[in-house]
Amino acid sequence: ISQDWKKNSNNNGNNMGEIPSLEELSQPLLDSTLPLLGCLPEELIRKLVKSANEMPRNRDVDVEEQSMRQLGNFVQNHAASANRSLCDVSNNDSSKLSIPLAVGTL
Repeated sequence: ISQDWKKNSNNNGNNMGEIPSLEELSQPLLDSTLPLLGCLPEELIRKLVKSANEMPRNRDVDVEEQSMRQLGNFVQNHAASANRSLCDVSNNDSSKLSIPLAVGTL
């Protein structure tokens, strides 16, 4: 995604700069004295960033199609019974679509 973003932004004559790394994006969460993500402790945020950086990258996946299937599954099978008051995405209490929504693939 980041390479496509860079290519498209440069082709349009816009120099948007570099896409920030996950470390740069999460640093305000670690620096803040306010619990910006509610119940996530600093150590968990660090582990999430580390885990995300260690994930294998598969460029052959159609992210939009995968996200649409995930959304369809959540709406059809879990949305009516999801407990939205939890700071937890296990047990299908979340659609887990925040990233596809944030990057515009859904």
